[in-house]
Amino acid sequence: MDNTKRRNTYIFWGIMVILVSILATYVKNIYTLILQVVVILFALYRLLKIDQMFDPQKRRAILKSARLQRKN
Repeated sequence: MDNTKRRNTYIFWGIMVILVSILATYVKNIYTLILQVVVILFALYRLLKIDQMFDPQKRRAILKSARLQRKN
């Protein structure tokens, strides 16, 4: 996935989480709370899936490169 599409996806899900949180602030009931939790969890799932954190080999490679970058 190229960086532009990745960035746009992050922005989209960030805006969705913010909008649902604002809605839950003004309309306080159990349905908006459930909607807020579902949207946040789905956004987290989608973003982790984009970064390929569910594939063990790719996750190890990403974490290893992150550790190497911190050392430098």
